[in-house]
Amino acid sequence: MAKKPAKKVIVGNLSEDKVVEKSLPLAFMASVPFLLGELKVLDTYLSRINARDPEANTVRFLKEEYEELMGIERMRPERLNKYVKSMMSKVVTIRDPFKQGKITNYTLFEESVLDKDEKNQYYVDLTCTRTAKKLFFNIEKIHYIQYRLKNILPLNSKHSVFLYVYLLNNRYRRTWVVDLKELRERWLYCDSTFYANNYKEFRRDILDKALKEVNEKTDLNFKYTAVKTGRNVTAIKFTLVRDNTALPEAEVLRAESDRYFDKIEDDIEEQIDFIDVLEHPERSIVEDNAAEIEKFEDFRRANSIFMDIPTQNPSKEEAMEKYREALSGFSDAEIEYLLTFANKVISPEGNLPRYLRIQEYFDQKYKYTLANADSPEGTAGFKRYLTAVVEKDAEKQEKKNKKKQKQ
Repeated sequence: MAKKPAKKVIVGNLSEDKVVEKSLPLAFMASVPFLLGELKVLDTYLSRINARDPEANTVRFLKEEYEELMGIERMRPERLNKYVKSMMSKVVTIRDPFKQGKITNYTLFEESVLDKDEKNQYYVDLTCTRTAKKLFFNIEKIHYIQYRLKNILPLNSKHSVFLYVYLLNNRYRRTWVVDLKELRERWLYCDSTFYANNYKEFRRDILDKALKEVNEKTDLNFKYTAVKTGRNVTAIKFTLVRDNTALPEAEVLRAESDRYFDKIEDDIEEQIDFIDVLEHPERSIVEDNAAEIEKFEDFRRANSIFMDIPTQNPSKEEAMEKYREALSGFSDAEIEYLLTFANKVISPEGNLPRYLRIQEYFDQKYKYTLANADSPEGTAGFKRYLTAVVEKDAEKQEKKNKKKQKQ
């Protein structure tokens, strides 16, 4: 009888600058049953696995490491085992990323081993459950975030952990407003009736303390202002002050569509002087920037292809395949960018919601920038808008000239 293959065990240490890759459903679970130390154990587990290798799903913690993560004193192995069993018994509730209203309950770990290694040191091995693998491995389809483990380990409050992950996931927006109740209950998991009825206490006990820790101990720095409706605070406006995340390129590819299209448009913006575009919207500007405009037009062509995908398909996979085939001629890097965005907006059923179509996104953005042309953000957008208009007008003029020549 053939021997069962030996289990692959992943080891590491807490001083390594490891990156946590956490699926969004797991990062923003519907309820969080874990203690602060257990959240740190979970993130350490995620930082040690290879999210593309689901067969290697056992992680080893030295006894001292586990105790440090849990914030507990050194203790006998039998007592430590009670802490491990407690974490294993907890059930997490996950919102389905593809079907609104659907929730699934998981236990994340199916086996723990407490034993001694060859150096006579106690360790704890944790192995995730078969069903939890979909939350830990091959998570590109359900999207994920990345952050350095060192940002989580120093935090002394669960609310600081929750706030850091929330701000990290939204930092691309730089400044935004979130409903107070949504922030309190959905993102900070603070559903206390007392805090719901007492904003000052919520700010003092939860929000200010958590933000202070995030700003002092992580690679992000934010400030906030309260937004009032009448006399009551009803929302919070966050503004990014510092972003030192320096995440891998993979995270950039998963960034929101606004950031992605800004990058494309910035290639043009760097080559165009705003004053010249305003005062001299003639063809020479278009000719001087032909390469940039050609690139921009290539992506606009991709947008048109995207809009031509039927709004009803047998499956999301078929819709994605149609789009991939239509992008023949684009470079591999461009296709990867475009497919990343397409995967985000096409529904599991293969539908392409009208309000998410890329061309309409452009239209809405330009309407906004024109309405806010006096602001720095509006000016930059207006510049990009004028660049596209100048190019379009030049094309029209060229067609007219050719038509006259034929006559």
